[in-house]
Amino acid sequence: MPKTSISAGFIVLLMAICIIAPPALGGDGVPIIEPEQLRERLDEPGLRVIDVRTESAWERSDTKIAGAVRADPHDVGSWAKSLSKDAPIVLYCS
Repeated sequence: MPKTSISAGFIVLLMAICIIAPPALGGDGVPIIEPEQLRERLDEPGLRVIDVRTESAWERSDTKIAGAVRADPHDVGSWAKSLSKDAPIVLYCS
């Protein structure tokens, strides 16, 4: 098994960042973004916003985020692999 070397300085810096500005995390450890934070980032290059409401909920809604793409929440396997692992992705359902 290959060894991975991480410098002590990097670990200290990472710990400092987490202590100073810990991200809001959901129960599964996924970062949560507040609506205002998302609004401020909507013009960010590479940001992908994906609406994962059911089709019927999406169709009934008068509220949609401009530029968001709707994706079937029951078929994540078919669309998730097309997402870049290097770009920020926001999933929302309301």
